[in-house]
Amino acid sequence: MVREITNKTDWELPKSYLAYLEKGHQNKTIYQTKTTEEKPKLEHLIQQAHGLFVLVKDCAGVENFRSFEHLTRLLKEQAVATKDGNVKPVEGGKLTYQILQNPSDPDATFRHKAGEPHIGHSFRSLRQ
Repeated sequence: MVREITNKTDWELPKSYLAYLEKGHQNKTIYQTKTTEEKPKLEHLIQQAHGLFVLVKDCAGVENFRSFEHLTRLLKEQAVATKDGNVKPVEGGKLTYQILQNPSDPDATFRHKAGEPHIGHSFRSLRQ
């Protein structure tokens, strides 16, 4: 840990999270992943997301941050607790189109249109 947490309003991230703050981390984390690395990387990222949630959930005012709302939603929709208290990703076939696709666009959905996968917005008919 970079510094021991003594006050829930004054703390630093553990060293294992600092790489996410580096410029270009997204390319290393998401885009430069080989097919054979996808499952273990996803498992690691879900575990880190859960670890971050545990680290900050009791911090003053955190519930007011949109990023915390997205983190909470991600874990609720895309992770399951194991018997040993860890978390693992929900199996791909069990994910619905309504899950959080992109925290910068929380209303985006994934669906198939004309047999092709699409990420975007789905609007309900106003005639319902």
